[in-house]
Amino acid sequence: MDRPLPWSFLPSLSFASEFGLLSFLPPLLVLEQVLLPASECQDSPDDRSGCSDAVFRAIFARYLLIPQPALRHLVGASIPGCRHMCDPFGFALCAAPLPGNGWAKHHDDIKHTMVALAKEAGLSVQQEVTTLFLAGLSASAARRLPEEFFSAQRGYVPDILIRLMDTSARPPRHVDRLFDVKTLHVRQNPEADVAYTNNINVEQRALAVHTLIERQIRQADHDYLGTPTCPSSGALMDGPLTQRLNSFGRVSGLVFGAAGEVSSDVGRLVDAISMAAVTTHAQRKGRVHAPQALAETIACNRERIAMAHLRGSAELLQPHRAPHPPELSAQRAP
Repeated sequence: MDRPLPWSFLPSLSFASEFGLLSFLPPLLVLEQVLLPASECQDSPDDRSGCSDAVFRAIFARYLLIPQPALRHLVGASIPGCRHMCDPFGFALCAAPLPGNGWAKHHDDIKHTMVALAKEAGLSVQQEVTTLFLAGLSASAARRLPEEFFSAQRGYVPDILIRLMDTSARPPRHVDRLFDVKTLHVRQNPEADVAYTNNINVEQRALAVHTLIERQIRQADHDYLGTPTCPSSGALMDGPLTQRLNSFGRVSGLVFGAAGEVSSDVGRLVDAISMAAVTTHAQRKGRVHAPQALAETIACNRERIAMAHLRGSAELLQPHRAPHPPELSAQRAP
């Protein structure tokens, strides 16, 4: 039986600004937040706000940083394809590349929720824009690009393109912006200072998104369109594909961490979408005070994104992703 997860529980968990595994809130405050009545922005329970009892328990255990109840009989067992044993918190299980494509489902749930929010706000939005780099190319240059270049599975195709209002321009105008969703999983001891692989946090991963995509596109310019290297340094020069990518500005990294923390790009995008949706929200809720309507819209949108992330993370913690206990017991570490 599904139960709605109280909205008041979500924002403090998913928008923690620093990686502290959410141990910064005392238990009494945590319980008070969870038991608060749902806010006025909560809609009726549906597939966006509900979760199974097992998933609810997993989210709550992660929030309190206590051992996962569903994994207590698997602690110390080997996880196929992973050099780490199953830990009480489930971080190794989340990071393990097990069958079922759980990582992709988690990623896509977040992406589809963000796209839904943008569409509900009346914004122009596209997903996996594989033809993104064709604008400005001559017909002969476009024919030189192989078919696999246009695959959505290539790492240089950003997940989302959204037309947003650029309030810094004078006068303000709509511009197309690119976003790429990433999830980050703990692969070492979650209580150590270096919990993420290569000591990277959500902000560092977000900043690396554009650099990595640009590097791949610059290589494609060289391989397919013959863009030369710089005579003095030997570095690849920008070709038409790279110039097209950079015409959108920096590709923003929407990075979601293992402890519920997110990159600042997530907050900025949610705020921009909320600004576009505030009029509709105010009319639906009967709000006449603009600041109140905007605050409620931002809170509701953050909660929607938080739910998609937390539920996806909790589903990775379910024991069905691991082999059956008898298999695991035979592989226990000495």
